[in-house]
Amino acid sequence: MDALDFYAAGLSKSRDCGIIFEREGQVLFVNRAYLDKRGLDEEDVLGRNILDLVEPAELDTLRGAIAHAMGTTHMAEVVLRMRTRDGSGVRQVRWQGIEILSTDERPNIIVAQGRPLHPLGHDDEGMGFTITPDGTILDVSEAICAMCGYTREEVLATNTGELYYSPEDRRTIKAMLRRGGIERGQVTLRTKTGAPLTFLFTVQPVRDASDRALVFSGYFLPLGFPQSPRLAKDFSPIVHALPDIAWVQGRDHRMVAANEAYCTAFGLAHDDIIGRSETDFLPEDLARPLIQAAIHVFQERREIVAPMAKHFTGQDRWYRVVRRPVFDDANRDVIGLVGICKDITAQVEQETTYMRELGDSDCDALIVIDSQGNIIRRSMRLLSPPVLATPDDSGQVAQDLTQIVDILHPDDLPTAQETMRKVMTLKKPASFECRVRNMRRRYTRVFIRAHFNDAFFDEPRMYVAVRDMSRTDALRAAENVLERLKSATDSATFRELAEFLNVSSASISNAKKNERIPPDWLITVGMRTGTSVDWLLTGLGQSRLVRGGGE
Repeated sequence: MDALDFYAAGLSKSRDCGIIFEREGQVLFVNRAYLDKRGLDEEDVLGRNILDLVEPAELDTLRGAIAHAMGTTHMAEVVLRMRTRDGSGVRQVRWQGIEILSTDERPNIIVAQGRPLHPLGHDDEGMGFTITPDGTILDVSEAICAMCGYTREEVLATNTGELYYSPEDRRTIKAMLRRGGIERGQVTLRTKTGAPLTFLFTVQPVRDASDRALVFSGYFLPLGFPQSPRLAKDFSPIVHALPDIAWVQGRDHRMVAANEAYCTAFGLAHDDIIGRSETDFLPEDLARPLIQAAIHVFQERREIVAPMAKHFTGQDRWYRVVRRPVFDDANRDVIGLVGICKDITAQVEQETTYMRELGDSDCDALIVIDSQGNIIRRSMRLLSPPVLATPDDSGQVAQDLTQIVDILHPDDLPTAQETMRKVMTLKKPASFECRVRNMRRRYTRVFIRAHFNDAFFDEPRMYVAVRDMSRTDALRAAENVLERLKSATDSATFRELAEFLNVSSASISNAKKNERIPPDWLITVGMRTGTSVDWLLTGLGQSRLVRGGGE
């Protein structure tokens, strides 16, 4: 038996892919495992060059591996993509090859054996899919459809965005695909019943000769969760000892433990909750935001705090919600989370009273910010055009923004950050002007007065009164400011105003021409006449200062 027959007999019995070819690349043998995975017949492969069987973008990789295998006794190893039957998936296959030296005059052969990879590193291949760059599903394994409760016909030609449980997944995955393939990705799909189902996935681009991505193809693997007994054992005693609403759920969103306060909050018995996900015991409009919050924790792999959240069922109660991930023994994978809701209704009511007092001043909106710049609350009043929400979404909890810097003009960030730092450290009010982005993606000039207060919660907060300055642009024009200076000084002409300020008439003319009023003029007139400098500059508010009682 020659070397070709010997190694061909061994590969024929292997469940791994096997192929034998000459140094020049002509394929001499291919086993059934390879043919089945590719969806090819033997005559489609034998006699062809090995380079014709790989993706164009990987030709150089394969050539390098072949060169490494030739003339050495060392095993060459390479990972190549394999497009599978009917285009239903692209597999990452780890190939190991070695050159077999011939003992007679026959040419040497290269024997290669390949095993598909997947995100967990096991031998099974997962369930394939192929999508277009815009997310349209071209092909998908029936097994995926069955697990999610759909027929294959219902899924084909739909968009992947319709199946993601969280809108954030759609944006994240789309951004990752723009950069190429994804290895060991994780996504939560929405089943036909509305329940969440989490998968690991791998996806690779299939490119044409010009390196343009024609489609993306890969495979899903259902993510198993064998850690529920451990979670119940480790955290049930803690959860049941807490007076606040508390619960533990696994990575599959099923409840492992829930205390009496949790059951009371939803009006359910303990047995109605344990072993089930929120979609099983809550209406979808209540379950969906709770599951999305859990997905966020699982993906971010960190504690996430909602400083102010309404009661689950819409009751007039407020909570501070903390969701903390639980890791496995190797501290590598998230296996669940612990959630705690602390009732802060009394503090919220006190804060609301304080916000109303601040809002009674001359401001167009009021927002509450924590020490990290995260927006927590906002007043019902909004700027126009809206900055902090749309008119139909003017609730008290600021869930449409994450940080104040998201809406500030980049050029104003240094001033804003320095002012807010001083407010938090000195615990004194401070003011500044800046530009904020409104819902029309344009910037509005505003005047901000920031106040420090830590009386209501265990953390310092900043209460920011916002006044829209865009409508005062005309009032702040140099000509109008000069007219108010004349009025405050009882000057009939600009010559008389110049005499009051002890400047030349030309200085008045230049200030009007250059659209710039020296600040000293405002301060001088304000101090000598008792006129509000703010009124002199903007024309808003009271013109005269109230003596003896402050402004």
